[in-house]
Amino acid sequence: CLQRAVREYDIPTEEDETSETTAMRVFLHSEEAFSMAFDFWLFYHIHSEKLSHHKFQNVQPEFSDARVEEFKSAVEKYFKDCGKSEHCNIRFRIDGDKQIFLVARGDVMKTRLEFNDQKGKPDVRSFRPAKEDMLVFNKCNNILSLNIRGRNNDDKNKYIEMFGKAFLGLTEIDESTLNNSLVDLTPIKNRTFDYGGNEHIEAVKLTAVDAKLRGGALRLVLKANDLTNTIQGFGLGSDGAEYISVKLKFLIKRDGKKSKQIAVEIKPPENSKVPEKKEKQIIEDYLREQEVLLE
Repeated sequence: CLQRAVREYDIPTEEDETSETTAMRVFLHSEEAFSMAFDFWLFYHIHSEKLSHHKFQNVQPEFSDARVEEFKSAVEKYFKDCGKSEHCNIRFRIDGDKQIFLVARGDVMKTRLEFNDQKGKPDVRSFRPAKEDMLVFNKCNNILSLNIRGRNNDDKNKYIEMFGKAFLGLTEIDESTLNNSLVDLTPIKNRTFDYGGNEHIEAVKLTAVDAKLRGGALRLVLKANDLTNTIQGFGLGSDGAEYISVKLKFLIKRDGKKSKQIAVEIKPPENSKVPEKKEKQIIEDYLREQEVLLE
């Protein structure tokens, strides 16, 4: 991220200097340069976390300056009307086919007691917590991924509505965009998932299963080094079992080295929690081949 800012803003550096030195050069160059480096760090860091993914059908996205300003105005008005923030700091970045929006905004006011040492008694302090949301739109498959710092779906659904109106020209969001799943745990439940791997993957291990049994009357969470051949004994292959989430451990082959282990969490209706590493494409391709990842 620092080197990207160095190239973008033509910042002079010395060969083999430490990353700390480069960071200081970027910071001293300008607020805009450091902000760009930090935003892309947030993108790579947060984008590797579990996100909410939503597929749009038959749309022609447009990200002109006017559309970006329309979206910013809508977001600011929404949070102001909700009483969460009078101002929002919204940054727009582009990474290949991905359009990235980072929204720093306030939340509802909170009040708490703080002890005042000078007065020798508690004082009441009111403050507005800050939160940062991220929206990432992939133009290749028209999927909008969101990381929203909220406890309910209201903000998420409103973001989808505002995004669809500003950039996709939609007056109404299709129900499938809000609720359709992009992953399917049926191959794991029905034991059709191949744990044997391929030319890039030595093997896959099932390390955790979170499921409901008996119509939701019983919640069962299993964790082990490898559950592949044991989950049937717990009734998790029956029609009455509803899989909430699973965790897989991928053993990625490396020339002349021990296989690298990468853990992946899969939880519908979200996508998979795949770390943003060079092995990401290998893992996602395998999940698509096994019909777990649908997009």
